[in-house]
Amino acid sequence: MVHRARHDYISVSEAADYLAVSAAVVRRWVKAGRLRAHRVARLGIRLRRAEVVAFAQHLRATGDMGLHTEPADGAGIWAGYDPEAVRAALQRSAGTLVGVNPETLIRDIHEARTQGESESPR
Repeated sequence: MVHRARHDYISVSEAADYLAVSAAVVRRWVKAGRLRAHRVARLGIRLRRAEVVAFAQHLRATGDMGLHTEPADGAGIWAGYDPEAVRAALQRSAGTLVGVNPETLIRDIHEARTQGESESPR
């Protein structure tokens, strides 16, 4: 078995910094198959540095910002959804955030994301 040096792999956050996107975008690219992720022992999910560099070069060469992660077959986030059910759910949730302090909400979301990145994916 070949053991790669730890520095051959970078975290999702490091890849995001290198690619100048958010960690969420990197995760979407992984899920869409545009980037490969590897499970590295106790470190959790990592990306090969060389693959991230090659992906960045591809994005620059093609002018593609890489943000299009919809499947090629056109099945998007709304595939299979009933528009009326979605509309009804949106109406039921209207006003849910009334009275919520926006700064507190943003801080809480940021903290939850930070904690989520430190945990290994399931």
